[in-house]
Amino acid sequence: MFRKKDTDSEGSTGGAGILRRSVGEGAPTELPPRKIDLPAAGSGPTVGAAAPAASLPPSKQAEPDPYGGKRLIVGQGIRLSGEISSCDRLVVEGEVEVTLNDTLALEIASSGRFTGGCEVEEADISGVYEGDLTVRRRLFVRGSGKLTGTVRYLQTAPFLAIFPGICIVFAVMGFNLIGDGLREALDPKLRGRS
Repeated sequence: MFRKKDTDSEGSTGGAGILRRSVGEGAPTELPPRKIDLPAAGSGPTVGAAAPAASLPPSKQAEPDPYGGKRLIVGQGIRLSGEISSCDRLVVEGEVEVTLNDTLALEIASSGRFTGGCEVEEADISGVYEGDLTVRRRLFVRGSGKLTGTVRYLQTAPFLAIFPGICIVFAVMGFNLIGDGLREALDPKLRGRS
């Protein structure tokens, strides 16, 4: 499999950069050198190359991840247990049985399973979460997501429910008043009563 480099045959071909390898029991086969065309430093993108983010319109640019600093990804088929500290974003695609400390964001993929407890700024759950969860800012539970255990969300950010609730109350009251006014103006049975 491994053998000593044959310097005589390399010099006889005169081809610098030609590699040799043996195929089966026969003579060595020559492999031509590969030539890779890289664009010059000042030239624009080539055909088929990905456009840089700066050249895309603002609506097409990906928004920067505010918690993208220290990211831990537990891949599919991997099981992790213990304690995780000082991680900005935890992405769970496998199985995790941990307690999270000093974590800003939690993301559970549809194939992911999280068991334990954590307190985070933002959580995006597409898989299974079992345990104690405290979310201070945004909680996303996708269609495939399942939460079991204690979830503290509105206790830490009650304004997220209070202001939309007040808007709904005023909208319903407005529709009721408009409906009552239209009914009194257009219903012939109610015209004679007043």
